[in-house]
Amino acid sequence: MKNYTQKLIFTGLLITIGIVLSQFLSIPIPPSQTTFKVGIGYLPLMLISIIFGPFYGMFSGIVQDIIGYFLWGTQTGPFHFGFVFNAILFGVLPWFFFQINLFKQTTYKIINMTFALLVLGVSIYLLFDIQLVSDRIRNVNNTLAYVLVGSSIFATLMIGGFIVYMKPSKQNHHLIFIVVIMLIITSVFLTPIWVKQLYGLPYWIQLPPRIIKLPFEAIIYSVLLIRVHALYKNLQSNMAK
Repeated sequence: MKNYTQKLIFTGLLITIGIVLSQFLSIPIPPSQTTFKVGIGYLPLMLISIIFGPFYGMFSGIVQDIIGYFLWGTQTGPFHFGFVFNAILFGVLPWFFFQINLFKQTTYKIINMTFALLVLGVSIYLLFDIQLVSDRIRNVNNTLAYVLVGSSIFATLMIGGFIVYMKPSKQNHHLIFIVVIMLIITSVFLTPIWVKQLYGLPYWIQLPPRIIKLPFEAIIYSVLLIRVHALYKNLQSNMAK
């Protein structure tokens, strides 16, 4: 897709998909509140960044977040530029992480497994301190907190198995690494800062729920990004013939 018009059309399509994913396919945990959601709204921005580069990605991040907010997001809270910045990062950084291939696939596999083990360790700790979770999420009792942490552990084991059995010959481990890094930068570090500025909720209080939801988003993002990226490469190969 070297043609400028084709790039704009494809980028616009992905932005539209991103808006729909962000607004309609983000799942609140629990359903009675909107502070913590599991979603894949930034996946199209990652694809735009990796395929077309940081300029298209930056533009797409700004457009997706601002349009999405003023169409539907005004119902969930005040506007904050920090969330636009998150979208910009998803549109810019994946290209750099993808182009600057610092390690071999085997090394990326080891790094990804280390992240998975760290999240697994934190989740197991939270399982034995369940009050820490139920106190941090509105409308969650201890029973539901056990379910959430248990599900997080299961999701972590799933992505761990996914990493272990995936062949290191392709770029898949590199793509998983990009997903994990982006989620840690935005969901774990930056978003709690923006939420604190908006609602005064202390940073450390927000961490347990965000760590719990991290494996869910990581495995969904990883599977879809790997699959769609492979489809795009196949499409490129067919068009080149």
